[in-house]
Amino acid sequence: MSNNSRQNRVLVQPHQSIGSQDLLKVGSRTHCGFLRKRGKLERIRDSLKFLRPILGFKWRQKFVILSQGCMYIYADEFSQRALNATSLRGYSKLSRLANPNLLGRMNWCFEVIPEDPINMKTFAFSCANEEDRIRWMSEIKEEMLSANDSPESRKPDDCSDEYMYLERQISNVVPPETKKINEARKKNKNRRLPDTPNGNQSPINEDETKPNYDEIGEVNDLRKKKDKKPKPAPRPKQERSLSEEEYEYKGDDRTQVDTLLKNRQEGTFLVRNSRQGNSQVLSVKTGEGMKEYKIFKHESKPEVSLDKQTYFSSTLELVGHYTKNSLPRRSMSLGKAYSQSDIRF
Repeated sequence: MSNNSRQNRVLVQPHQSIGSQDLLKVGSRTHCGFLRKRGKLERIRDSLKFLRPILGFKWRQKFVILSQGCMYIYADEFSQRALNATSLRGYSKLSRLANPNLLGRMNWCFEVIPEDPINMKTFAFSCANEEDRIRWMSEIKEEMLSANDSPESRKPDDCSDEYMYLERQISNVVPPETKKINEARKKNKNRRLPDTPNGNQSPINEDETKPNYDEIGEVNDLRKKKDKKPKPAPRPKQERSLSEEEYEYKGDDRTQVDTLLKNRQEGTFLVRNSRQGNSQVLSVKTGEGMKEYKIFKHESKPEVSLDKQTYFSSTLELVGHYTKNSLPRRSMSLGKAYSQSDIRF
């Protein structure tokens, strides 16, 4: 595959809310299948020998999909949301893992290693056999090359050792902005609430503020009124807030979107990128099939609209409005975002 064709299909950020079957249907995946993955539970078990007979020796099996420079890890092939969705941007090396005694007696293991292992996660997988490991490492290597815009191509014809090519570190890796992210997280973690008063004021004597019921002569009646608590007013039903991750689709292929919405209930929607410039398109499942609205930007204000008459400050506000009101030129409103809607067969 040429460098240009690889770069054109790469996503900077992976889909966050897409199900495994939906991702397979859009046709953008390069490889998929089952792998055993070392997770937190496996690392704890491998470090504590007495837990191995209790928890078992095998890593848990996951369903993995490689697509557009990203890696998606699902609990199984029918999961509605990925356990981990990672862009391979910033990952630079593949390496075989040795010493099965330290790996829970797993064979044919390999690691996906980032350029910055302190701030980025290292993934460890186990395959069914040697051939399967070579295949997975080859496919992941291609996705790493795509994600990092690397000029390297497929395995050279004169390279006799398969692993010599697969384990060669990728040059010119594009580092993600992990430093800024971590600094922001650290700043939020260290935030402190305003200090409470330091107690310099003299404490209030409750006996001085309590009324003298004996002097009033209606002790019992007042105590009954005091003990009787008014019924709290019923709380209004809170509407579930919509998030951008639920409806945003990281792509611009209309055919893929049509396939994604085909078996969904009417009103299901998503927002995809437009192929014509820096704009977006609202795609909706209707009784006649998929209908689309171009999201127009105001010429002089940071506002968006579907009909150039009613404008909103953001796409999120626009979508929220049309979940309660009819769409332009239609007697229907938006239903559920595509990541929250069930597939109908």
